[in-house]
Amino acid sequence: MTVDDAVRAICANIVASGSAYLLDVPVYRYARLSDATGSYIVVNALPIGTGLLQKCVANVNIYCADIFPGSPDAVKLADMTNAVIGALDDSQNMEGDVLIYFQQQNLMRDEELKSHYSNIRFDIRLINN
Repeated sequence: MTVDDAVRAICANIVASGSAYLLDVPVYRYARLSDATGSYIVVNALPIGTGLLQKCVANVNIYCADIFPGSPDAVKLADMTNAVIGALDDSQNMEGDVLIYFQQQNLMRDEELKSHYSNIRFDIRLINN
């Protein structure tokens, strides 16, 4: 299994969640499109280990444009953060070989993009068959 397997499983679970907060939000793997604006999600992961049970950490970054410069849309960020955690925590992919567990969350500012984002970290366990 590879890091891409973990990232694809996370993206698929977010899209399949059916959450009203996530239905119309683009989900990008590894990096956002250069012209992305408004609300969107970027999923990436740290390196993965070897063995029968592989482990890695994945980051899900939920971006929302500031309601005015320097002021986050705290309500939207909280709603989307809760929707993503609800969709992913203690979940698995359809084959049952990727397990996802919530680890931690933090709110960050991106001055360049005039937005804030919720950084959510997940422990990923992949069963290497």
